[in-house]
Amino acid sequence: MGKNRVCMIVVLTIFLLLSLVACGQNDRIDSGALVYVPEEVKFSSPLTWTESACVSGEVVYLLGAVCDSKTYEETLTLVRVPLEGGKAEVLPGFHPARLEGAAEYEPTGGYLRPGADGTLWLTERVYIPEQGTSPVLRQLDSEGNELSSFDGSGMKAYLGVESIHDLYCDGAGTIFANADTGVFLLDEDGAVQAELEGGEVNFLHFITLGDGRTAIPVLSRSAGSTATQLRVIDPEAGGWAEETFSLPDSASGFQDGDGDALFYYLDGDGLYAWRQGAKAAERVMSWAESGVDPIYMSAFAFLPDGRIAAVTGAMAGFEGKTELTLLTATDASALPERTVLTLATLTLSGELRSAVADFNKSSDSCFISVTEYPPAYPYGPADWEQAVLRMTTVLTAGKMPDILCLNENLPVRRMEVKGMLEDLWPYIDADPDLGRGALMLRPLEAMEYKGGLYRVADSFKIESMVGAASVVGDRMTWTYDDFWAALDSMPEGSTPMGDSEMGSRRAMLVAQVKYNMPLFLDLEEGICRFDSEEFRALLEFCSRFPEEPLQFERFSFDPIYYGEQMLYPNGANSFIDLQQKRALFGGEIAFVGWPNESGRVGSSFELYGAPLAICTSSEHKDESWSFLRQQLLPHEEVSLKDAGGSPNLFPINRQDFEQMVELSMTERKFPKEDSLQGFVNWFSSYQNDSMSIPYYPATQEEIDQFMALYNAAEGTSDYDVNLMSIITEQAGAYFAGDRSLDDTVSAIQSRVGLYLAELQ
Repeated sequence: MGKNRVCMIVVLTIFLLLSLVACGQNDRIDSGALVYVPEEVKFSSPLTWTESACVSGEVVYLLGAVCDSKTYEETLTLVRVPLEGGKAEVLPGFHPARLEGAAEYEPTGGYLRPGADGTLWLTERVYIPEQGTSPVLRQLDSEGNELSSFDGSGMKAYLGVESIHDLYCDGAGTIFANADTGVFLLDEDGAVQAELEGGEVNFLHFITLGDGRTAIPVLSRSAGSTATQLRVIDPEAGGWAEETFSLPDSASGFQDGDGDALFYYLDGDGLYAWRQGAKAAERVMSWAESGVDPIYMSAFAFLPDGRIAAVTGAMAGFEGKTELTLLTATDASALPERTVLTLATLTLSGELRSAVADFNKSSDSCFISVTEYPPAYPYGPADWEQAVLRMTTVLTAGKMPDILCLNENLPVRRMEVKGMLEDLWPYIDADPDLGRGALMLRPLEAMEYKGGLYRVADSFKIESMVGAASVVGDRMTWTYDDFWAALDSMPEGSTPMGDSEMGSRRAMLVAQVKYNMPLFLDLEEGICRFDSEEFRALLEFCSRFPEEPLQFERFSFDPIYYGEQMLYPNGANSFIDLQQKRALFGGEIAFVGWPNESGRVGSSFELYGAPLAICTSSEHKDESWSFLRQQLLPHEEVSLKDAGGSPNLFPINRQDFEQMVELSMTERKFPKEDSLQGFVNWFSSYQNDSMSIPYYPATQEEIDQFMALYNAAEGTSDYDVNLMSIITEQAGAYFAGDRSLDDTVSAIQSRVGLYLAELQ
């Protein structure tokens, strides 16, 4: 073990044989289960940012830029990092691509691949004024010296395409070009040998299969479904080979195959391998359980000794730490005993994956094993609902985890009523680093059920509807009559919600039921009130919307900007966000929320990201709380989201919230010559062909308007897949004019009543 490598982090990681089991049985580890243990490799690199990486032999190559702190000029640089760590070596033979036919050009980055015999392939991007970006395919030796080069700067005009996303050479004389119209096969001189069509290949890279063939991921869409196929190319036949590999459309990060697999890819939290002769991919490991966050995975590869080398954190244009981790497959019985916490989720979001990875890397007493219930692929409109039903069926059958991620559309209230979730207020009150005073309470109080808190998250937003105060009124409540009166005051032909999804009657019905569910349903008492006057008015209101949302050929914000759309169905996500809404509506705005018959406040809270709960059946509640509390603690640093200056939602932690307010109101100083807008207080801007909206630091007036909304908003949404299906199905006949309002509410009341009886 190299002296520069840190000691192996003793973290229990992947249990390939561990399934989600009832609590009380999850703290024993079967002998023979493989666990991947991470080992962080420490190294220093001169790169300001890293864009691409590849593993070749015993080293990792990183391509990025070194930025001059005085001139801000960036120089494309290639470095080599030994697997034992240490100082990254700048390859002296490397230089950016040189074009003979262009008087002015600028190398901007590229994509690295390992080649044969220790060589490298670099598909480098070069920007040429008035021509745009073009690729140059270069073969380099292990010291960065150029062995060969194929200039693709004239290929766009030659092929008749707008862009070329990737160039690749199979080593046998064929050059593959991925363009916006399809895949082209070229000879060594660039002459077209064949053009392959079928599916979308934009921005995807070619890979080499374990048997030496060339393939590329292809997206196909039909009948509302999306699927990914890895399609093999047959250069001799000049077309697609018959063999294809069907994958979920969420598959990404494709890597070359080797002697053990035809190819590898990422899907959610998993690393998958497609073995020779297999009919489906095999899940090799979970990154989060190994303490590795794959959200910025740049490269991974299996080493000859069976370890996995993973390069993460590489991203173009941002300063950030690039990390190299080696993962060793280990028999679980050989590792120190740990408490295994099971976490169940529909899909593992990026935020939750990062949280699990950090917890598993840092905890020395327990770790989290994740089970996902993703929808089957190809994904169609009903597949997510089927996934929710499948997960709910497993949970209600008694197979509860320790920690449950309350993904959107899970029947949270039903779980609370049945006592399946733990009240978290006692844990918050007893936590020495928290307590209620440390939190923004109103969003959490909105989630309560009979005084108990059963879910937490690290951030929140406020769901609402926004309009020009001059049209909708300077208020935060309105009725259905107010809604139509405001629309009537607008120019003829104006629409309520433009071409947003919320512009259809079904979408409006779902939203109205979600945000008004307590009026119509009492799960604990088993009482429904869908025959009430309030619900009748709701149905009548929704029936006046079109069956499908309107379609505009212009940018989605244009109807608002030109005064043709009354509402923006989007609430408050940040302080700077208010500036965009004011600019779009041309003046003062009002968060009027969802209209309703009685004129109640129509804005509500939503926990964002991955709301988490502890299951009452868990035998490891305190250990589970040690993970959940991480969502509520202050962050070391609250940063503004990228260069745009828009904070990423609102933190639940009060200290973070107050720091975000301060950051939002702080001027960010830039030299005038470096500001595209030419002024000092530059945050960012939104721009399309019709408008340009600069963002400035938030004003006290904007802070006050948000806080007024924060103090007025109440409640949260409640979604039950089965219940919503009953309501939308029965309402469909009424919307179509095939059933009266009386018959519709009677049918919904009866069907929901039967459904409630089944739940008892």
